[in-house]
Amino acid sequence: MPEWLELIDWSTLGSVVVALAFGVWVVRKAWPFIRRLTDFLDDLMGEAARPGVPERPGLMVRVERLEGAAAQAVHNTQPNGGESAYDNLARSVRDLRDDVARVRATGEATAAAVADLGPSVKRLDKRVSSHVTESKAWVQAVKAVDPSTPDWPDT
Repeated sequence: MPEWLELIDWSTLGSVVVALAFGVWVVRKAWPFIRRLTDFLDDLMGEAARPGVPERPGLMVRVERLEGAAAQAVHNTQPNGGESAYDNLARSVRDLRDDVARVRATGEATAAAVADLGPSVKRLDKRVSSHVTESKAWVQAVKAVDPSTPDWPDT
């Protein structure tokens, strides 16, 4: 047997081999967890843009964007002196209420004017009826003199 083999302590070598095998086994079993952990940390910290790959913002950047959007939503849902969507909607409702009041007043004024016209319309109807009756009488008188005169239309 070669001399260098006599220098090796086989129990120590066996222990080292077992330890290495155990280490490889632990790494293989832990690798999926380690990969998920690195993916989680990449998502948490974000990744800078690379050629052909856009930037992936980290958790804090995303939270900051969400807070900005929430602040904008709060700004637009509360009165603040005319700049928010709430104020625009309130102004539109007031304008609409004013328009409805104007239309209602105009309608009431029109109804009153029509009611005031009632007696005048009745007088006018009587006068028109008397003129029609007179005109029919004239047509009959003319027809007695000239039989070719057309009859009074009954419309």
